[in-house]
This record gives sequence, structure tokens and C-alpha cells, in this order.
Amino acid sequence: MVMLIPKNNQSGQIIIFAMVFMAIMLMLSTVLVSTSSLHSGAQRQTVARAQALSIAEAGLDKTIYQLNQDANFTGESDVVLGEGKFSTVISTVDSNHKQIVSTGRVTYKNGAVAERQVSVIASIDLTVVSFQFGVQAGYGGLSMDNNSRVNGNVYANGNISGVGTITGDASVAAGSALIPDQSWQISNADFLFGNTNERDDAAQSFVPSQTNIITKVKVYLKKIGDPGNLTVRILTDNSGEPSEDVLASGSISASTITGSYAFIEGVFSDNPTLISGQKYWLMLSSPVHSSKHYSWGLDNTDGFASNTGKYSAKWDASSPVWNAAGGDFNFQTFMGGATTSISGITVNGTARATEMTACTIGGAAYYQIINTCSVAGAAYPSSTPLAPQAMPISQAQITDWEAAAALGGTIGDVLLEGNDTATLGPVKINGNLSVKNSSTLWIAGPIWVTGNILLENNSVVSSIVLGNSGTIIIADDTLNPTEDGKIVLKNNFSVQNNGNPGNNLMFISNHFGTDAAISLLNSASSSIFYAPNGTIEMENNASPIQLTAHLIHLKNNAVINYQTGLQSANFTSGPGGSWAYQAGTYAVIK
Repeated sequence: MVMLIPKNNQSGQIIIFAMVFMAIMLMLSTVLVSTSSLHSGAQRQTVARAQALSIAEAGLDKTIYQLNQDANFTGESDVVLGEGKFSTVISTVDSNHKQIVSTGRVTYKNGAVAERQVSVIASIDLTVVSFQFGVQAGYGGLSMDNNSRVNGNVYANGNISGVGTITGDASVAAGSALIPDQSWQISNADFLFGNTNERDDAAQSFVPSQTNIITKVKVYLKKIGDPGNLTVRILTDNSGEPSEDVLASGSISASTITGSYAFIEGVFSDNPTLISGQKYWLMLSSPVHSSKHYSWGLDNTDGFASNTGKYSAKWDASSPVWNAAGGDFNFQTFMGGATTSISGITVNGTARATEMTACTIGGAAYYQIINTCSVAGAAYPSSTPLAPQAMPISQAQITDWEAAAALGGTIGDVLLEGNDTATLGPVKINGNLSVKNSSTLWIAGPIWVTGNILLENNSVVSSIVLGNSGTIIIADDTLNPTEDGKIVLKNNFSVQNNGNPGNNLMFISNHFGTDAAISLLNSASSSIFYAPNGTIEMENNASPIQLTAHLIHLKNNAVINYQTGLQSANFTSGPGGSWAYQAGTYAVIK
């Protein structure tokens, strides 16, 4: 028997199936639209975050640019860029490092904000040089002729003599021998110290050959990273180990030490007498940091007879432990030399010297022997002579500046004359540099001249180095320093900076022949001059802002006008000395 389904029932079932199908399709469509909307929103957010990151990084670039226009720039807020904005904040880490934090923001759908933040350390490749005195003379001393004048303080390791006037203080250190009493220079290994707590202090024993005052030491060092200053001490011996009895202490500036080994001079606040035949210890102490520390050159054969090197975690602990360093450290010690003096000079401030003769002192006088000197202030006979001062710039620093100049390439002789104009630096000139007859030389970075430098006849040298740092012109013939490497400035030659405080130009000569390393004649002015091995001669209205040399001779009418800001002067040791990103410091904060 066949059952027939009524037509009305069949139609109802079809309608029900259709409605179910439509419901399913509607639900799938809703899910699809929702998913598409979510995906679209996520995509918008991803795009907005990428834009915000790019804008934040653009803020870093803008900040670097601004710093090179104005070293005091501190950041800015809500700077519009494209579809977003950035804000930057600068915090000072130290004088040569700044942290920049840049935040980028982009507004997208319905007012939502995507924000990314990045950070970087900006650094400028500088060497800080401390010029504490208007004139600093080495063991050659200072000689002053008629009407010569120093407007500032003078410190000399040798005699100050003549008929000139010093408006500030004049100090002459105790005499020092020019050759070391004890020395060990064989170097075949590195000894790191200051890198761990166990190696805070390193010491080398020595036995002086004479009974005399110790005036200075030299140590063979290089640095890793950017460590702090070193403390140098002379200690007595305690049964073959350094004692806690400090005879002398001083410091070595970290800025005088570079990443390459060199003998660096250390001086003391006073000069104790050491006894011939007795053992003493020369000790260096460094702040501890795993990536900022020092290496002291070592002879791992321990060849310095009856002496050795040791290290300790804490030299002044209640029971210090000293360990063998595995050899002898490289060092030199210098003992007292000839008696030093002030003679014939007028000093408006305080004067200090072992002997004083035929002088006029406006302030106090500290001496051991005095003869026909007028002293307006208090007199202090039997005073202990001052310790010699180290030169403010080491040969290691000069070598680094020369390397920075050479990175810009090497060219031959440069001659500018008859209103010529040129821009140089960084560059090495393998020959002579001459700027004559109203010509202008623009300095864009350090310049190293292997021959001689002549600047004369109304010519001008102008710095275009950015910011508040100075730059260097060096004359140094490393193959023939007794012949070449001389600098002559004369006949109304002038120096101009970029208008910012601290943008000083420094001339350096490494010449050490019998003639002058640097000659300043007839109104050559407005610069810093440095001749560590030779003589600077000045005459006829030459007026620099600082002089440092082995021997300084101020001839008739020469005047030095010291600027106090030179106590922490910055000089570029890289191309241009501009602010730039420090490699490895970029980080995305959020």
C-alpha cells in the first residue's frame, strides 16, 4: 500500500529547510564580517605601530641634528610628522654622552593611538684637556722679557726668570732629574686590573739607587672602555709586600691614557725622600668595572732583579691579601734634580719656589731661600717645594689625534696665498702647510702636518667644527722631529672660532730641536699652543689664551690672556667631532 504525503506538508518542509539554510548562511556571513573587521582593525593597528616606530626613529635623527647645532638642546614635544607626532627627551650621561628617548604616536580608527618608544646613546668623540694655568712650563722653565705679561697663573717645573709680570700666582716645582732612577721596560704581556674586585690594586716593587725626593713616575698603560681616573701611590715595604704606609699619593687623568700602550706620567701632591737601598712599592688603584678598566704592560719573565709585581682586592684592608702578578710591571721612577727658583719677576699673587731672588711678590711667599725680594704678604720660610706637574696632554693623545686626522686621507703640500680660501680636515698633510697674504683656511676637523706650518700676513684660520668643542692642528715629523714639525705665526695672523664658547683651536708642535718649536710674532693671537718637547717663543703683542711647553720665552710686549673655561676644554679626536649614535645602544622600549 502506498502512502501519499499531502502536497501541503511537502511545501512546509521545504520552507523549513530553506529557513535553516538561510540562518546558517547568515551566521556564517556574520562570522565572516566579524572576522574581517577584526583582521582589518588588527591590520590598522599594525600599520599604525609601524608608522609610530618610524616617526620615533625620525625623532632620534632630528635630535642628533639639533644637538650638532646646539649642544644644550634638551628635546621637543608633539612635533608633527606625516600622520603622527614625536616627542624627544635628552638626559645627560656625562659631558660626552647623552641618552635620547623618542616617542612616536599615530592616531587611527575611532581615536585609538599607537605609541612606540625608542632610546639611543649619543656620543661625541672628544678628548678633555685640563689647562689649569695661563702658562705651564716644563723643566725648561719660563723666561720673561720687557713688558711681557701673563694675565693668569703660572706653573713651571723649571725656573721662572726675567723682568715680566704675572698677575696671578707663580709656582715653581722642586727640581727633577731628566732620566729615571729606576726603570723596567720589557713588555710581553697584558695585566688587566680594575676589571674585577680581586684586581682593584696593582703594585711594582723597586729600590732607589740614591737618597733623594721622588718627583714623578711613569707607567706603561692602556685603557679598555672609558674608565675613571687612576690613583697612584708610593708605599713602603712590609716583608716583601706593599704596606699600608703611604709616602706619596696623586692621580693620573684617564683622558691622558688611550687604547694603545704608552708611558703616562703620574705626579704626587708632595715629594717624600726615599732612602737608597730600601724597597718601595709603586701602586695603581682603579675603579672596578668589567668593561671599563686598565691594562698595565708586564714582563712575564720577572726579569727585574729582586723585584716583582703583585695585585690585591683591597690594599688597605685589615689583612690585605697580595697575589703574584706573574712578572714585573713596566715603570719609571724619577728622583730630585737641580734647585729651582723665581728671579727678577713681579708676581701680583702668591709665589712658591725653593729659591727667590730679586723679585717683587704682591701676595704671600713660600720658599727655603730668599735674597733681595720684596714680599707684601706673609712670608713662609723653610716651605717644602711643590711637586712637579704633569703636562696636560700625553703623547698617546697626540698620536690618537694624528690617527683621526689620517682617517680623512693624505695629501701633499698645501699653499694658500693671495686671498685664497680652502676647507681642510680631517686630513694628513704629508709636507708643509702655508697660509699667506690674506688667505683663509677653514678647519673642519683635526689636521696633521708632517712638515712645517707657516701662517702669516693678515691670513685667517677659522673653525667650522660644530658645537662647543675645539679642534687640533699638529706639526709632527715622526721621522725627523729635530728638523721639522715647527709652527710659525706672524704679521697679524688671526684665529676665529665658530662663535660658541669652548670652540678653541689648539696648535701642537712635537719639534724638539734647538730652534723654537712654535714662534708667535706680531699679533698672532687667540689660540692654545702646546709644545711638550720644545720651546715656544712669543714677542711683539702676540696674545694667545694659553701656552704650555717644555720651555717658554716671552719676549718684549708678549701678553697671555688666560680663559678660565680651559680647565675642562674639549677637543675633537674624530672627524668633525659631531654628535652621533653610539653603536650598540639602540633599543625599542615599547
